[in-house]
Amino acid sequence: MLDMTKTIVAKSDQRNSEDFLAGPETIKITGVKIVSGDQPCHIEHEGYPGKPYKPCLTVRRLLVLAWGKDASLYVGRSMTLYSDPTVKWAGAEVSGIRVSHLSHIDKPIRAMLTVTRGKKAPVTIQPLQLTSGPPLSKEDADLWKAQMDRATSMKELSETAAQIKGNNYADSAEKTAVLQHYQSAVAAIRAKSEQPADPANLDYPPDEGAEGVEVVQG
Repeated sequence: MLDMTKTIVAKSDQRNSEDFLAGPETIKITGVKIVSGDQPCHIEHEGYPGKPYKPCLTVRRLLVLAWGKDASLYVGRSMTLYSDPTVKWAGAEVSGIRVSHLSHIDKPIRAMLTVTRGKKAPVTIQPLQLTSGPPLSKEDADLWKAQMDRATSMKELSETAAQIKGNNYADSAEKTAVLQHYQSAVAAIRAKSEQPADPANLDYPPDEGAEGVEVVQG
């Protein structure tokens, strides 16, 4: 097959909706930058070095709702992007990039978001099912356990957990041992600091009530 999709990619310093005319695309995040200006979030991803995805305000609100406010933890996670022809600018339909699926969520996320001035609409993001990565070796498992042991706060432990999840290790005895070690590390930090701990697993709830977002229950 002679693939035409590479010939229709827009010449730009960022991903554009025209890049997705052939259909949705799942990207893996390699870095996030927060800058000043009208497009303050730059999401670098595999396959397009120097050509980041710059999500609009609506998508940024969804990301905070789904993944939390710390963008450094987004690295290694994945999202499915698509071109939405109904996106409007100054009252005219101009198309834009939207997100349909996110990794690292275990159920659909539904929210009422502002789509145009004074108007909200329901938005649903589906969990992205990823193929398992390589099995976790004993050497790497020992390194992760040591990193957990060095953590002095729930924040540090959460960051380690996010890094482990980003590797999407296949199920194995070593992975189970690391999960159990994580639970012990949570209990140890909780006992020392008497701070409320995150759930004793590698899933972290998003910050609820993000500005501009109305969570839909059910």
